[in-house]
Amino acid sequence: MTEFARFAADYFDGRQSARHRVEVVRVGETVVIRGAEVLREERVSDLRVEPRLGSLPLRIALPEGAVLVADADAVASVLPIPRSAGLAHRLESHLGVVFASLAGLVVAGWFGYRDGVPWLAHRVADHIPPALESQIAEQGMESLDQYVFRPSRMDAARQARLRESFRQLAAGLGPAASGARLEFRNGRWIGANAFALPGGTVVMTDQLAALLDDAHVDAVLAHELGHLQYRHGTRQLLQDSIVGLASMALLGDASSVSQVAATLPTVLGHTSYSRDFEREADRFAFGLLRRTGRSPRLLGEALASLEKAAARHSSSECPVPRDGSAPDSDEDRRRPTAEDLGYLSTHPPTAERIRAAEEAAR
Repeated sequence: MTEFARFAADYFDGRQSARHRVEVVRVGETVVIRGAEVLREERVSDLRVEPRLGSLPLRIALPEGAVLVADADAVASVLPIPRSAGLAHRLESHLGVVFASLAGLVVAGWFGYRDGVPWLAHRVADHIPPALESQIAEQGMESLDQYVFRPSRMDAARQARLRESFRQLAAGLGPAASGARLEFRNGRWIGANAFALPGGTVVMTDQLAALLDDAHVDAVLAHELGHLQYRHGTRQLLQDSIVGLASMALLGDASSVSQVAATLPTVLGHTSYSRDFEREADRFAFGLLRRTGRSPRLLGEALASLEKAAARHSSSECPVPRDGSAPDSDEDRRRPTAEDLGYLSTHPPTAERIRAAEEAAR
């Protein structure tokens, strides 16, 4: 009596979730699948053994969507397992290969985050229509005016002087900066600050103007024009969005993307560019100041003044708005945290930037 090769398996017909216990018997180039409620015959060539995954049972796809699930070792004695499946199993079963793969993923992820995401954001930003950037800036300003800022109290004559100086600085720059406009706001608790929004808007607080004279304000504005020239705001938002999308793809969590959109006004109002962006904007400002007959040292001096003011403000027991006016509310009287120290809280170390300004001036 001939002994046929066989193995036990679970059978799923592909139409219902019911599991049927069956026996699979090979007779030459034919397999017979038989159980209490199952009886079918298939050619060996019509079976597709799927790659083995760790110690999990092996899956065998049958015609018309049916599936067999069985112990891999038992199947190997009856049916040929493709080399790819065997190789994949050997690789994933080798701890050295597993750890090397994980290390490779970590390294690749790090370089992708550090270099790949900024590179991609830069390329995408070059194709963002200016009208879309302007729309982002308008929506951001609406939210900031509603929740953060108050109307400027700065003297109209000084506003006019600073706007004219800003226009002269922006003249002849690239399209992202040449048409920029300067807006003034009472910054309240965020203090002395200036930032550039995508679409060509630079916002400066009264507190910054109260702290610096016009020449030093011009130096700060030259730095902000650098952000516009290189479209740092758009690139930063794109980087945050790309990282959020990648997190959603890897973790299946859409909240990371929605958080970027929900906190857009905060990102715009308290912009924390990468240190590379800040250094690039500083270098741009040094060149712009020289071309317009000003010394790059002005930016270093402005930074030193801002640092001293931040130190005084952080040690004050009952701070008041830095334009010298009365507080608007209890919120304006609150003691500032490290995140509220204005312009310097989102930039590289001040000493480093002052040294760079001194070197540029020489």
